[in-house]
Formats: sequence, C-alpha cells, structure tokens
Amino acid sequence: MSGGKAGEGAADDPSYAHIVAQRMLVAFNDRRVEELLGICDPEIEIETPLLGLWGERTRGRAAVRAWVSRIDAEWAFLVVQADALEPVGDWMLGRGRARGRGKASRSELTWDLHVAVRVVGGRVVRLGAYLTAEEARAVVEGAEPEEG
Repeated sequence: MSGGKAGEGAADDPSYAHIVAQRMLVAFNDRRVEELLGICDPEIEIETPLLGLWGERTRGRAAVRAWVSRIDAEWAFLVVQADALEPVGDWMLGRGRARGRGKASRSELTWDLHVAVRVVGGRVVRLGAYLTAEEARAVVEGAEPEEG
C-alpha cells in the first residue's frame, strides 16, 4: 500500500480491509476527524450502543463529524480497542472493548464490544459496534452483497 490513502491497495483483499478498519479505529481514537472522514464512504452508516442510547443512527460524513463532536462534548476520553478482526466476505468481524470517562459523572467505564466493519472499494461503508457477538454476526449475515 503506497501513499496511505483509504482508496489505495487491493480493495477486495481481506488484509487490506483489515488495514482500513484499523486505520479508522486509530483515527477515531486520536480524534483525527479529517482522516476519519477520508476513510469513510460518503454514505457511511454507523450504529453503536451510544447512538442507541441517544436514539440515533449515523449516516453520512456530516453525521460522523457531529457524532465525534458529541462524544467529545460528553466524554473526557473514549477509546476503542479491537483485539481481533477476521474477514467475513466484505466485512471485518471482531471483538474489542471501549473505555471512557464521562465528563458529567466522572465515572470511568469499560465495556466489551463486538464490531462489524464493512469495507468496499477501500472505504468503510458501515461500522457497527454491538454488545454481543450474536448482534454483530446477525448484521453481517443479513447484509445484502455489495455490487461492484
């Protein structure tokens, strides 16, 4: 992979999808929003436990920017770690954990996550973080194949 842009490399190669998913995670944790948006498809969909609590689902780059801003407004810090990602079709499926401290509560929390990241054409088109492996796998198994 040369140049380091999201769209470079063998976009249908599972190892490349893994690299794209990891780059997205690093950009999120470091709050490099422009880099994060560059990795995202313009119509990216994001579904997470926090969005569920807020009664929201994020779609599109502008919504991703707003989502990150809201996280920064409500959390002193929030980082996500992926321990394992494995390819399942055009998805990366795995487990990890989130750790953060709320600004209002000053409470530090850690929780396990199961992630489903769909990478198409070198861009993340869908990111889901779920509390159970079954939820993540159901999203992957229920997804329509990407035409391309």
